[in-house]
Amino acid sequence: MLPLKLTNRCFAGTTAAFFMVVNLAKLISFSMLGLFTRTTLLTSLVLTPVAVLGIWAGVRLNRCLNVTLFYKCSHVILLVIGTRLIYTSLKIIL
Repeated sequence: MLPLKLTNRCFAGTTAAFFMVVNLAKLISFSMLGLFTRTTLLTSLVLTPVAVLGIWAGVRLNRCLNVTLFYKCSHVILLVIGTRLIYTSLKIIL
């Protein structure tokens, strides 16, 4: 999506919507596997304020960054994550 040069808000919103759909699809299989226990639900409840704080910080940061800086940060993050994935894959193979 980076080559589309969307606005900060449009890029973040599209990414958030995509991951929401993916995570909702995982709910069915996770519940069928019995992964929702009392412990996992309580842990999720305890961590909910942290998630809300992260969303708030992300929205504020998204509003503050200009488009050029936003895309530079996005490319750097993508490079770091891609490098880590390649390193991990090579570590497993070798």
